[in-house]
Amino acid sequence: EYLPSERRLVLMNRQVGLGRQVLLLGYSKKAQHADVIGSFGEGLKVGAVALLRSGLMLRMLTRSESWSFQLLVDPAFGERVLTVEVAARPEAIDAELEGLPASLCDLSPSDTATILEGVKPEEWLRLSQRFLFLRPPRHAVRTEVGRLILDSDRAGNIFVKGVWINTDPDIAAGADLFDIRLDRDRAAVLKRSDLQHQVSSMWVRAVHHQPELQERYYELLAGDRQCGDTALADLYCDDEVAEAMAKAFRARHGDAIPVSAKDSNTSKAQHVRSTLSASMVVCSQALIAVLKKGGMRCDLEDVLQQHTLRSRRAVLVSELSDDEAACLAQACGLAERAGASAPSARMLASLDVFETSSAWTLDAVAAKAEAFAVTGRIELDRRALAADAVHRLLPEGRCFSTAGCCKCRQSIIAAAVVGLRAPSDKLASQRLVARLASDADAADDGRPAQPLRCPELGAEREAALRKQIDALEKSLRDEREAHADELRGLNRRVADAEKELCRTEFKFMDAADAERAVRDELEPQIQRLRAEAAEAGAACQALVEKTEEAAALRREVALLRGQTKALEERLARGEEASERRLIAADTANATLRRALARRREMLQQMLRNDPVAPLRAVAAEGGELWAAVEEIRAALRQEASGSLCCVCLDAEVNAVLLPCRHRQLCMTCAEALPRC
Repeated sequence: EYLPSERRLVLMNRQVGLGRQVLLLGYSKKAQHADVIGSFGEGLKVGAVALLRSGLMLRMLTRSESWSFQLLVDPAFGERVLTVEVAARPEAIDAELEGLPASLCDLSPSDTATILEGVKPEEWLRLSQRFLFLRPPRHAVRTEVGRLILDSDRAGNIFVKGVWINTDPDIAAGADLFDIRLDRDRAAVLKRSDLQHQVSSMWVRAVHHQPELQERYYELLAGDRQCGDTALADLYCDDEVAEAMAKAFRARHGDAIPVSAKDSNTSKAQHVRSTLSASMVVCSQALIAVLKKGGMRCDLEDVLQQHTLRSRRAVLVSELSDDEAACLAQACGLAERAGASAPSARMLASLDVFETSSAWTLDAVAAKAEAFAVTGRIELDRRALAADAVHRLLPEGRCFSTAGCCKCRQSIIAAAVVGLRAPSDKLASQRLVARLASDADAADDGRPAQPLRCPELGAEREAALRKQIDALEKSLRDEREAHADELRGLNRRVADAEKELCRTEFKFMDAADAERAVRDELEPQIQRLRAEAAEAGAACQALVEKTEEAAALRREVALLRGQTKALEERLARGEEASERRLIAADTANATLRRALARRREMLQQMLRNDPVAPLRAVAAEGGELWAAVEEIRAALRQEASGSLCCVCLDAEVNAVLLPCRHRQLCMTCAEALPRC
């Protein structure tokens, strides 16, 4: 409780009594408790010195005593040192007379009161903001890893278990972390990447707990400034949050396409604007990554491809004009003469004519139908049957023919069909020229050239075939979407594995901190024991004439040396075991990463070799997902242990020991082994 008129701050701890031993430097009952702040036995003493040097007055009432802290000159050293005057605690406290809160009147002997005088109101206002138990946040969301503080005046403030630690300007919200170790100066042992992991995870969990935070989270993702709150949003956002962000984007921008700043002014973006007449919204990389996870198409190439598929219309042969049908038949005849694998009649039956508004080039005259890659159907752009459209593609719009009979359409279609039918035939054009020349010679001799065949297809049969094609293409799209869902499931499993890896790294950090703390704790004892052993040895040499005392001293020295040796051996074993665990953990981590990379490469290779076949893996949930991850880990460990050296666990096995014929070592470790 703070009394502004008296500039006095009173702290009360109910049912807590302190003994005089807490005044000893280094004494602490919290050293063995990792769940509380403070374990070095310095806070009370160092804090008291700092307060007294700032001109404040400190007094404590605990148990039956009253402690007054002062800085007095020590006569032995002539320096001002911390001095605590202990007096009997008054049985009754006149709170009104001493200017204390009325709550101190019922202070029992088992309670402790700390009275600090000289605290200015502005100092109290500033300092109270650093303790959440004194000034609780107005708006905060408690998650499994910490509290997300949404008050604007606490943006960027980092707390650990309610105590202010630091300020980070790259954090848009405040954070109260639960599971972070502090050093002796109350500074958090936390890397910047670890802080980003913690805050990004807290935001996603907070959105789950309070869906009304979706708008604020979207504003953070869409902001121009890259903040630590969203640095790893794509890693921690699940499908539910990602879909919510995609819905918020559509509510603001409709059917606009999200693009990054570097892609907004490219030629591909201009082509999308002109072709689709669609607007684009420049978004941050964090928002684009989350929108992709939510199912939105943010890649311009995919958008163009989808538009092309939607804008295409199949044209029946019965809808073609007589000139277009004749041109198509003649082109198939030319392709047959160039050495295509099928007769012109069958070739004509395997051609599908389409109308589309997409850009047209000589390379886009014809293409293999993706849904009929095995049967070899070919899709032909209808513009290739129009002479004017074909001439616009030629250099300077000039026709190939000089005799007045234009065959540009037929030749271009035939060349495209031959290129798709027989891509490895490099003599197709030469064969076509030779056969046309022989036909011309035959015509000069009076023999008529073989006419080009143009089969007639029934409109109803063709329409039925077209429906079948549309159904197969729809099936292909459905399979592709199913594959995309399976791939997203695998990506989620990989993300979960990465999260587990991060948690494991945090555990390793805690283990390293614990090891360092044990080493710091035992080192003074070892030094002290060594000093005592040296003093005991000197005493033995000086009192060698006194038999009984010398024997007692020798026994004491032997005991101390034994204790010292036992402690040294224990410390050595602990250091060696910790080092082995760290090395084994690093090796296992590297092995698992390499094995995971190999599995990923194999999966990518399988997808490239057979993109049509559906994936057989189904994403598991809950316990099934955990079991799948554990099974993958076990398989990777078994595979790694079977081919790696059992000593270094790094190199592959490439040595055989004789005469026992054991094959478990690499050549380097085998040469260092004296015998099996």
